[in-house]
Amino acid sequence: MYEKTQKAFTMMELIFVIIIIGVLSAIAIPKFAATSNLAHTAKAKSQLVSVMSAMATERQKRILRGDHDAIDSLAPTASSYAFSTFVNGNQDKVVDYP
Repeated sequence: MYEKTQKAFTMMELIFVIIIIGVLSAIAIPKFAATSNLAHTAKAKSQLVSVMSAMATERQKRILRGDHDAIDSLAPTASSYAFSTFVNGNQDKVVDYP
């Protein structure tokens, strides 16, 4: 005659859920950090390609106008390099064009 109905979670069920959430977060947080670093690297590469494309376009425009000076010689003196900030750790000019 007496029916027992369960209206709440037991302590074991709550502990089990907390453990599962902890394990999932321990896996997901490092993966998210790695994905974030990859996204920043991809964005930087994309911006660099955009700069290189703009330089190639400008070079083609100059060639069509008959100006064959290199783009990096825009400075008034030959000792300064117009794109000196685009140099990697090996001192190679990253945005040089052939």
